[in-house]
This record gives sequence, structure tokens and C-alpha cells, in this order.
Amino acid sequence: SGYGDGIQFGEYNHIANYGEGDHYGIANYLDWVSNGNGDQYGISNTLLNEGNGIHRGSYCGLAGTGTGTHYGAHHELLGSGNGNQYGLYNNISNSGAAHHYGTRNDLTGSGLGHHFGAYNELGGPGDGFQYGVYNSISNSGEGMHFGTRNELNGSASSFHFGTSNSLSGSGSGNQFGTTNTLTNSGAGDHYGSQNILSGIGEGKQYGTYAAITNDGDNTHYGSVNDLSGSGTGTHFGTRN
Repeated sequence: SGYGDGIQFGEYNHIANYGEGDHYGIANYLDWVSNGNGDQYGISNTLLNEGNGIHRGSYCGLAGTGTGTHYGAHHELLGSGNGNQYGLYNNISNSGAAHHYGTRNDLTGSGLGHHFGAYNELGGPGDGFQYGVYNSISNSGEGMHFGTRNELNGSASSFHFGTSNSLSGSGSGNQFGTTNTLTNSGAGDHYGSQNILSGIGEGKQYGTYAAITNDGDNTHYGSVNDLSGSGTGTHFGTRN
């Protein structure tokens, strides 16, 4: 509770053992025998400090060189409870003017392996809808709203894809590389898809490019636009 300027540790663990067994800096076991209905916390951190330094609810620094997989955080949800399951849940109610990130990943390494800002693998047998990424934006602010935004600013000469979808499953249902449904009743312009090519590169420029190599006997469409709205404004399936 003092005012000292040195580093402050709530708890500090230093493990230098070279044994082959698992090493835990902290291990907490909440036994199922304790069937209390209160909230269960493996770790709970509350930071009320008003200092200007960086505040971290949890910090993990992995500097080892071993060949095993390294996890900044690893969560396993194995129970059979019927409540919602979150591998990671972030609730940001801060009213400050700076940017707010539910999750931010900075990949600055130079390793030759693939780099993923986010990687999601859904392999379970559940019959519910499967979303690799689901974004729900109900904000009423006047700023622009993006369900997904990708910025590719690199100068490498390899291919650059704003979005790349590969559908290789064997399911018999309809297959959509991209589907857009606009049910908004606002008066502004509505675009199912908008492509703006303003660069000065000398390569070929495609607003939309479709290549179909499937040998199936069903009908193939490079592009299909169904406009069923009754509004009096101009409707464009495609405009170039």
C-alpha cells in the first residue's frame, strides 16, 4: 500500500528446474465437488491504479527457444454445462477517446512459417450454425461501421488477397463463397458489393473476377444478383 516507485509484485514465481515434468508458475484447481452457485474464477485481477504506465490484467512473456508449441494463453473448456462457452471473453466499457480493441494481435516476427492474425478451427460435430468469425455491430454512433476491414499495405510482389475463401467440403448444401443480405430500410445507397480500384499499378485491374473450373452438371453462375426490394430508388445489380 506504499508509494514506492519500484516494481510491485502481487505474486512472483521463479522456476529454474530442468526436469522433464510439467512446470506451472501458478496452478489453481476448483474441485467439482464444490457445487457452489457463485461465480468461479481461476484467476481474478483488479487494477484500480491511476498511474500513466501500461496496465495489464495479465501478462505472459515467452522467450524460450524450445521446438514445442508456445501459447501466450491456452484455455480448454471441457465441461458439459449448458451455458455459453467462451474461450476468451473481453468486455470493454471504457469511455475514453482512444481506440478500443476487443482483441489485437501484432505479428512482427520474421519466421518463415505462416503468420495468422487470428486462426479459428471449428471441428466439432454440433448441429448449430458454425461461424469462423461472427461480428455483431449495434453501435448507434455516426462513424463508419465495418463488419470486417482488411488493409494490405505491404510492398511484397506476391499475391495480395483482401479476402480469400476456399470451399472444399463435400457437403451437398448450397456453396457460397460470399453472400451479402441487405435488409436495412435506411434511405442511403445500398451496395451488395462495391469495388474501388484507384491504384496506378501497371498490372491488370479487375473489379470482379470469377473463375469456375467445377465439372459438375449443375448450373454454374459467375455472378447472380437478385434485387427484390420495392424501394423507388435506383437499384444496381452491378455497376461499373
